Amino acid sequence: DEDSFVEAAPPSPTSPNSDALQIDRGDNIRVFVRVRPLNAKEDLAHVRDSIVVDTALGAVHFAEPPRSFAFDGVLGESALQEDVFQLFGTNVADACLSGYNGSIYVYGQTGSGKTYTMQGAVDSVQSMHHDEKRGLMCRILD
Repeated sequence: DEDSFVEAAPPSPTSPNSDALQIDRGDNIRVFVRVRPLNAKEDLAHVRDSIVVDTALGAVHFAEPPRSFAFDGVLGESALQEDVFQLFGTNVADACLSGYNGSIYVYGQTGSGKTYTMQGAVDSVQSMHHDEKRGLMCRILD
């Protein structure tokens, strides 16, 4: 049963649908994960069968070895740039405009989508303002 390892993960108290995310928790670090679409090599190797992204629980589950990781928020491979911005970009931007320090760090393996998430597909000055694929930097400055 492919869902058997998913049931083992406890719900995250700070999943995107949780009220805990809406509470002002003062100085803190929050961790969000964005899972990129599979590349051709991963698709051929059936990697999709070994990972389950649970956005409701804010968790990522692996089949072999069976393990789960919970985060403050998780975005699956179908997430749009706007989804990323709404999940945490708006909060950081609002805090900065209110006089607080705010930082967004992206971390990951080469080719995992860090630059795409932060910059998006910047082909021209116009795309930085209007393209739906523009990244967090362009959206925060908008």
